[in-house]
This record gives sequence, structure tokens and C-alpha cells, in this order.
Amino acid sequence: MNDFLSTLYDGMARPAAYFLNPAQRLFVPALLTSLLMAIGAYFYYQRKGRLGSKASTRNMLAYLFPKRIWTHRSSVVDYEIIFFNSVLYVFLIGPFLVYLAFITESVTDLWTSVFGEMTPVDWSHTTILVSFTIAIFIVDDFIRFFQHLLFHKVPVMWNFHKVHHSAEVLTPFTNYRNHPFETFVFHCRRIISYGLVAGTFLYLVGNNLSLLDMFYAATARKVFNHVGSNLRHSHIWLSWGKFMEHFIISPAQHQIHHSVAPEHRDKNMGSMFAIWDWMFGTLVIADKQLDLTLGIDDEQNKRFRSLWGAVTAPFVDTWNMILRFPQTLKRITDRSSLPAPPQ
Repeated sequence: MNDFLSTLYDGMARPAAYFLNPAQRLFVPALLTSLLMAIGAYFYYQRKGRLGSKASTRNMLAYLFPKRIWTHRSSVVDYEIIFFNSVLYVFLIGPFLVYLAFITESVTDLWTSVFGEMTPVDWSHTTILVSFTIAIFIVDDFIRFFQHLLFHKVPVMWNFHKVHHSAEVLTPFTNYRNHPFETFVFHCRRIISYGLVAGTFLYLVGNNLSLLDMFYAATARKVFNHVGSNLRHSHIWLSWGKFMEHFIISPAQHQIHHSVAPEHRDKNMGSMFAIWDWMFGTLVIADKQLDLTLGIDDEQNKRFRSLWGAVTAPFVDTWNMILRFPQTLKRITDRSSLPAPPQ
């Protein structure tokens, strides 16, 4: 019983540690970086005459922290989901992360069985670390993009991803507004991508790559991704410009991703690199500031305005899909329902 209560306390206290964890977007330096960028955006828009009020500390604070957004019912659900998922993490997801070592070793064994034993490549430690970091950047970001694509295109997966897209306002906490099932899949993806890269490099360089090196590389990826990342889930419109937005996702591009407009549906699904969206035809450039309506639609949004709705609605939708499946399959396979061929 004491172990259970201790684990429960760890889960409830976990969100507070986000502010001190470099791997989290709520890491204090990451928040401060985003705040400085937001302040810069305020003075830029003020000088352009887009804000319609005189520059002052009071007006700037009202622009940066509008009460209607931070106290919106959608934001409250964000906060509730963070604590709910944190408790589940320590009980269900955290212990699962030990499989990273298993996958890493399995990948190394696979390359050994296919190509045989290999003499470690004669690279300097700096070359190994830089190469490993770049590989982590590219491989993990692409797999994350592809996972995101599946969550949008596969109906059963979309049932759960709708929780994130039901946000009607955006704050940095919205990044954590995910259904527990999606959070679990997210960690599975991370284990697979990191294990794939780590296992491959251990095969190539042997013991020249340490566990600490892997930690440094993973942290570097996180820190790089944190630059301005908190503004992706915010009301601050910040574009990198037409050229750069073909390569790096800007906060404005991700805000477009959350738009209910049909032309924005399933667009800008990249996490860090925009090049995947460019390659797959899902890229939208934020070349002009837009007045976006966020969420899914009014009827759908209502179902996710509570923690209970956010957790249970995806299961209800999936169960209804299962019940309808025989009729759907019959409609697809029933040749009598097809139009008669031309005579």
C-alpha cells in the first residue's frame, strides 16, 4: 500500500519536475526563450500598428497572457490531462521504457546476423557523437512525422488524436493534451526510433559510443526543438519566412495545423523539420497572418470540454466503429450496390 501511495505521489508531482527537466518543453530556459521571442513579436506588431494600442508594460502583459485564453475551459482540460497522464505514466508507461535497451541490443544483433561481425569504424569521438546526434535528429523526426500522419489518416487513431485537436485555445500546456493511448504510442515510437539508431551505431562503432553519449544526443535534440516550440501552442503568430518554412516548422505553421478550416486539415504535421510535409504534399506556408478558429467543430468540441469526455469519448467512438464495421464491410463488398456497367 505504501509503495502504491508513493508511486501515486510521484505521478502527481511529476508535472512540477517538467520545469527543471531539459527534455520537457516546460523547462524554464525553454519557457524564457519563448517569452523573449514573444516579447519581440509584441514590439514588432506594435511598430507595425497591428495591435491598436500604445506600447506599455500593461498592454504587453495583456497581449502575452490574455486571461480569456489561460482560464478558458479548454485550457483547464489541458491542466487536468497533464496530471492524469502523469499518474498513468509512473504506473504504466515509465516501466515500459526499459525495453529501449532490448530494442537497441536486438538491432545490433540483427546487423551482426545479416552482415557478420564488424571492426569498429575508426572515427574520432567527436565525429561519432555528432553523427549519432544528426541521425537521432533525422530518424526520430521522420518517424514522429509518419506517426502523426497515421493519427490523422487512420480513423481509429484519429479517434484518440482528436483529444489534442479539440483544444479551442492554445497554451504551452496544450502540448501535453494527449489521450493516454496516444501518449503510450508516442513513447513506443520514441523507443523504436532511438533503439534503431543506437543499435545501428553500436554495430558500427562498438563501445566507442557510451550511454552518456546517447543521453547528450537525445538532450541536444530536445533543446534544439525547444527553441520557440512553446509558441507553437500559443496565440503568438510567429513565422520563419517563406524560405525557412520549407525546412523548419514555425509556430505559425503549427497553429495552422490546429485550424478547423478545411484547407488546413491534415497539414503541417512535422514536429521540427518541415521538409517531410514538403515531400508528402502537406505543407502550408504561414506567409500572412490569419485569424484562425481552432478545434474540430462545435459539436465535437463539446464532447472534450471535460477530463471525463477527453478520456472516454475516443473509446466510445472506437466501439461505435467496431459495431458499424459489418455494415461498412457489406456495403463495400456488396456488388449489387455498385452501378451497372455501361452497355
